[in-house]
Amino acid sequence: MSGITSHDDVSSQTGLNFVMNDLKKQLEETANRFIRVQNELNDMSRNVPQNLQDEEERQNRSEEFESEDFDKEPSTTDLPPPGIPQRTRRPQAIPSTRRAELLSHPPGSLRSVFENYLVSELALNNWLRKRPVLISDNQTIERALSRINAHEVHSLPVVDSNKDVIGLIDVLDITAAITSSLKDKPIQNKVRNDFMMKTVGALFLQKHTKSFCISNRVSLWVAAEQLVHTQQQRFLIVDREGEVSIQTQPEPHVDGLLTASDILRFLTQNVLLMRHEPIFMKKLKDLGLGTRAPKIVNMNDIAGEVFTEMGESGISGVAVVDAQGKLHSNLSASDLKGLTRKNVNILNSTVENYILRDRKRGWWVRPIVVNSDETLISVVLQFVCAKCHRMYLVDEDSKPVGEINHYDILKELIKLK
Repeated sequence: MSGITSHDDVSSQTGLNFVMNDLKKQLEETANRFIRVQNELNDMSRNVPQNLQDEEERQNRSEEFESEDFDKEPSTTDLPPPGIPQRTRRPQAIPSTRRAELLSHPPGSLRSVFENYLVSELALNNWLRKRPVLISDNQTIERALSRINAHEVHSLPVVDSNKDVIGLIDVLDITAAITSSLKDKPIQNKVRNDFMMKTVGALFLQKHTKSFCISNRVSLWVAAEQLVHTQQQRFLIVDREGEVSIQTQPEPHVDGLLTASDILRFLTQNVLLMRHEPIFMKKLKDLGLGTRAPKIVNMNDIAGEVFTEMGESGISGVAVVDAQGKLHSNLSASDLKGLTRKNVNILNSTVENYILRDRKRGWWVRPIVVNSDETLISVVLQFVCAKCHRMYLVDEDSKPVGEINHYDILKELIKLK
């Protein structure tokens, strides 16, 4: 009958209740066990020495630390209290009213374009094209060379523990420092142990050259003049008044770098105006360019000795010739990129073998050669297209007899009326 429950039904219901209670008990035990484990982990983390926590955090953030300040946009929670300037690494665009004015009444000469183009605009364009790459002062020289190699740059702004930029370090600084490390001891042991593990901060303090800052509020024309007058290859772009000065204190508001390459690249964006300037249509021989004799080394010379000589003399690049004296390749201070403790013994090899180990340099790559009959505008375009820093002039036997670099172009540029 429907109103009577059978013995089997009672047994099934009793068994189901037993299983559900058992599962509930297991779930409660698992939850309690999870809470105990979580509390134990929290206790362990609180007992870890602070210096170990700092080291772990530094290692985990080593990649982001060196670029995040330039990449990250400040959120509303990151804004400083009223009265304190907002700290952001992103360069600011020019006011829209000024931009509209320039678009409606563009300058008519090349010099006028340079005089109306602010360094802040260049900094923003560089930031959008490629974010600046930083290095912490507690990182090793090996790490700095690795970043130079990975990002294909020639210099790195150095930041302290407060993330303020304390200066610049470039490959020529590293070359000069290697010079002292190579003396009196075998290359492999000396460089591997005493140099590659030295911190960037320690090397920065030993620099003989000063870092220069330029205000983002000056024109690119002033920047070109100051690069020539100070004989510098790059400036730190800072957000404050003034023009160019030697850096004497940490800079909290750095917009990036300004280099001679930036100015040449901007020149190529104004080819039409360049063609209207007689100086850019002149030949190299008429301007007296390309007559400076290059530093020449043989491809069978020892690479370590060549870099030592470059560091002692402050030369950033040399022409490499073969046994017949013909131009074979170019060796720059930037070719130290990718040097590590594991492969440092390559400095004991010949210049030819040292160049061959660079997998980023194609087998087809040759130094750029120009002749004295080429125009200045042609040379500028080749510099920017080839992304090189020097070109050579050779005689009828392909022997290097002269060189021209970015600095030579800038000296001609600032002669414009």
